[in-house]
Formats: sequence, structure tokens, C-alpha cells
Amino acid sequence: MVISEYRNRLKCIESVVPELWRVYKKTVRIYLFSGESYTESTTSRAFPFVTGQTLSEFLTLGLAEGGRKSARAFRSWLREQKQLRVN
Repeated sequence: MVISEYRNRLKCIESVVPELWRVYKKTVRIYLFSGESYTESTTSRAFPFVTGQTLSEFLTLGLAEGGRKSARAFRSWLREQKQLRVN
């Protein structure tokens, strides 16, 4: 996607979408809307324990070994994170 098209699309959704996850070259970047524009963040506001790096790792796994295996691994990771936060 051309960068100018990407920026134009952002303008259309800024008031509706508080958080974006963008995949570019197998890397997931998280953007949070803060008043007037989106700024890149290392973590998700909706899921504070999720980072772009973590999402990128599961994306890479999915591309290499398939979506089902990646989805199972991600669900397992989420359960582990939940347990860590409870304890």
C-alpha cells in the first residue's frame, strides 16, 4: 500500500478506532489514537500484555507452520499470560 493511501485511510477512521495493528513486512506495529493522531506503541491498550513483537512472532509461526498451529500456540500463550497475572 502506498503511504499516502495509508495516511488517508487513517484520517477516515481516527474518530472511530482507538487502536490499530498494522502488519508490514512480517512485523506487527501497534498504533494508539491520542487526541489528534495515531502514535506507535510497544504494547496494546486493549491487551496491555500483548506487544507488537509477540504478535510478529506468532505471525511468523503461522506463515511457517500454518494458521491452526499458530492459533493454538497463541491461545496457549494467552492462557499462560492469564495465569501469570492471576498469581
